Amino acid sequence: MDVTIELDASRRGTTVRAEAGQYDGHPLFPSVTVSGAPFSLHPDREAVAAGLIFHESVAGALTLGRGCSPLMASALRKFFEPIDLHVLSIDFEPSRINMGDSTLHVVVEGVNERSSPRTDGNDVVFVVKKEGAGMLATSREVGVVSNAVLVPAPGDVPIKRMLPALGVAVLFAEDLFVSRVSLPGLEDAVSTEHWRRLGSLLDAAGLKLVTP
Repeated sequence: MDVTIELDASRRGTTVRAEAGQYDGHPLFPSVTVSGAPFSLHPDREAVAAGLIFHESVAGALTLGRGCSPLMASALRKFFEPIDLHVLSIDFEPSRINMGDSTLHVVVEGVNERSSPRTDGNDVVFVVKKEGAGMLATSREVGVVSNAVLVPAPGDVPIKRMLPALGVAVLFAEDLFVSRVSLPGLEDAVSTEHWRRLGSLLDAAGLKLVTP
């Protein structure tokens, strides 16, 4: 699967596009739109976003528009096991991710919007909605609209249903100077394999998955 991320010239929108490869399932949403655009986006965090948004369709090979580090390529392969994933666009030149010291609390409409994030200090609540227009941004909360909320996941596992919208949130992590991610209301998922795999993938991009 070839995944590219396009930022609107006016910084009012982002489009994440996927083109199925020979062995990929055709994504029900070949493009995911976001009503806002990041200013800083490291290729490794771009890779995480791509993997999360299209996690139900990726198989075989994955090509990323700007590539990713060897560490991230390894993390993606482990995240998608037992699928034999081949990351074809690896960049061996080291590059620094802009880090901060706050937590991003991700709230997704239809999954955990009734939860109350426990914020502290410079923490930011990131809300992803399925309907509306524009982008809301204050010092403590960011709200975007994205059809990532509508990307289906098999079964009724909240953490898997959150993944596409979480991918959207990761796109903005550098702009918000966060180093941790919290998923309010998903305390029951902390001891699951889904949580462990997600934590390892985020960790490779400098983001620690913390208990809500």
